Amino acid sequence: MINLKNEPSFHTTDSERIKQVLNEMKTIGKLRGILFANRNGDLIAENIKTDFDGNTFAAMCASVLESAEDLRKNLSSKKLKKIIVELESGQIIIMIECNSNTFLSFILAKESNIDPILNKIEDYCMNILKNY
Repeated sequence: MINLKNEPSFHTTDSERIKQVLNEMKTIGKLRGILFANRNGDLIAENIKTDFDGNTFAAMCASVLESAEDLRKNLSSKKLKKIIVELESGQIIIMIECNSNTFLSFILAKESNIDPILNKIEDYCMNILKNY
C-alpha cells in the first residue's frame, strides 16, 4: 500500500485502521466473521476464518444488495436499512450499507450479540470510511 499521507512507515496505515475497527466489532459482537467491501463486490478488508473465501463472499453479498436495492425501489422505500439472511444451518448473515458505495457483512455465530454493534453502526461506518 502506498502511503499517500507521507507519514513514516511505522505509523498505522489506513488499511490497518480499518482492520482494527473490524476486529473491534468482531470481538464486541462475538462474531464469526466480518467484511467490508465495495458495492461492486471488491473486498476491501475482512476478519474471517482462514479457510473462507472473502473475495467470493463479498461479490455474492454485493449481488444480494443490488437485488434488495431493486426491491426497495419497487416498494418506494427511501433507504435500504439491512438485509438479514438465515441459513438452514441456523447461521445468520447481516449486510448493512456504510454509504452508497460500500457495505459491511456480519457472519454471526450462536453466541454472537450483534445489538451493541447495530446500536453504534453509524459511528463504526464513519470510523471505517474516514480511513478508506
